[in-house]
Amino acid sequence: MHIPSRKELSQDLSQRLIYSPFLRLVFFSFWFRLAFLCLVFLLTALGLCLPKIWRTTPPGFLPEVRISGLDVAQAWSLRRSALRAAAAGRYHEAAFAWETAVGNNPGNPELLRGSLRNILRIELLKPKYLGSTLWQAAWLLRLTGTNRTDVELAAQVYDKFQLHDQVLRLLTPAQNRLTDPEEGLFLKALFHTGQSKKFAERWGKLGDRQAGEPEMQLYHAAHLAGWGLGERVQAGREFLERALNDPARRVLASRLQMRVAATRRDADAYSEALERMDRWQAATLLEHVRYWQLLAATGNKTGAIALARAYPHPPASAAEAVGLIEAYVTLGLNDDALQFLERNATRFGNSPYIWIAHAELLIEQQHWEDLRVLALQIRRQDGVRDALGGYSYYLDGRAELALGRSSLAESAFQMAGGQPFESGTLGLATASSLLKLGYPLPARDILLPLENVLDGNTDYWQAVFASAFEIRDPLLLLKAATKSSELQPDNIVALNNYAAALLVNRARPQEAVKLTLVLISRLPDSPAAKFNHAVALLLNRRTDEADALLSRVNLKALTPREQASFHLARFEVSLNREEYDRSRELGERIEVKHLFPNQVKWLQEARRQLDAQAAAQ
Repeated sequence: MHIPSRKELSQDLSQRLIYSPFLRLVFFSFWFRLAFLCLVFLLTALGLCLPKIWRTTPPGFLPEVRISGLDVAQAWSLRRSALRAAAAGRYHEAAFAWETAVGNNPGNPELLRGSLRNILRIELLKPKYLGSTLWQAAWLLRLTGTNRTDVELAAQVYDKFQLHDQVLRLLTPAQNRLTDPEEGLFLKALFHTGQSKKFAERWGKLGDRQAGEPEMQLYHAAHLAGWGLGERVQAGREFLERALNDPARRVLASRLQMRVAATRRDADAYSEALERMDRWQAATLLEHVRYWQLLAATGNKTGAIALARAYPHPPASAAEAVGLIEAYVTLGLNDDALQFLERNATRFGNSPYIWIAHAELLIEQQHWEDLRVLALQIRRQDGVRDALGGYSYYLDGRAELALGRSSLAESAFQMAGGQPFESGTLGLATASSLLKLGYPLPARDILLPLENVLDGNTDYWQAVFASAFEIRDPLLLLKAATKSSELQPDNIVALNNYAAALLVNRARPQEAVKLTLVLISRLPDSPAAKFNHAVALLLNRRTDEADALLSRVNLKALTPREQASFHLARFEVSLNREEYDRSRELGERIEVKHLFPNQVKWLQEARRQLDAQAAAQ
């Protein structure tokens, strides 16, 4: 058999490809083939580098972040530039490089950590860093699931920007297992938020771990100067005075002196420390705000107003803007506050606190049409739409209600109840306002999803109880009352609510009678306490005792709702005694609209028994 040679195969292939010039070039031209392969490689590389197909966030994380290969390369190059700049001490230049690197690859925790650590090295931070740095800290915690090392880093960043409330929110869940650096941050946050008692208690337990830190020595001295007794006050003051001679500690010493002066309502001492801080260009707007408030509280409101209006520097952050607005309101400068918000609303548009402060001011000033416009603006603002969507509908309803359009108000409140509230505090405040306005159903809808966030908050369970009472939900009423009594076992209102919930649900009769007996002993003149004890006696089939107590209740002192329950109790007394004619007469007096559904169901069943008894006779 003839085996074709290589030349013969080549000639045969050439004949076959005579009508395919491109393939002939690929097979028979080395340079064309090389150029073609290079083109294919380039197109493949571009296909892998340009589209954003590489996921950098953990599986299941939302929102999912995808980047391109080019983004990866740029982030790597920028990271190297940032490290070189930081090594040379050019931290501001490094901050720009880190921020750009994070923008190219926001799903990389190492880039976020590098950026935040660089910020901590900058001695005097510029306001422009605040927004991006706080976003990076919050984003890092989300990415890593509040990794312990990242928690400490974020707390250091918050402390750097004097955001002490955020330090507390971050560290409080782990306050019994803090590292030494975290412990120092926690103590400082307690001091700056005015929790002097907790500061003292914690220092007493853990102060030996912090006593060697120069910064914490200043905090301890400031606590003695502000809240100490006898000679310890003078010792604390002298320690702070000596620290003013140390360039590394003088700013902190002056800042702590201002806190002490504010506590002791010493406007002159505050002014002296504030002037030093201004000379060093270290004073913040909020420190000036506290001075204005101190002047007003000590009788110099006119001077405080003059200083507030003359202050030349704009707020550097949303927190400072809110502080300035609150100061204006405290000083009675509501028009100045509104003018400031009109000029700066867009500048701080991504901060929910600015929108909330603006809304509260418009409500106080009764600018209802402006409030409706503000609510619409909130829903159009990308940065706050999700966080404040429910609140914006509440604002709509609040404005419509004030303008006399109750049906539109009710629809808006229902919309508010159907939206999630990211902030438990805002949700509770909104629901409480709805309860006062007479809209318990949307209030309940706002409150229920917040249980995990506010489970230990007594105000939350009181609001849930109030909403459950208004909408006649016996099971929710009992749950809220039980939680409230557990959180406040000595609170008379909580115990009374718990007793009422037990009675409404006809639950745990023995506990109810013991509890109402305690209440009647503590409130001997209360008609409601006597009535509740009588109902508890009825639940325990102690009919004669209950009847004797009911006969001493002043019916006119009870509300219409309480009167309905009173007549229901008298109905049950007659029913227990088999006084059926009397039962029918008392049953007619009961206004069913004031009863809970389970009470109505019990009453209907009792009436059916009466009808059956009458038929049998």
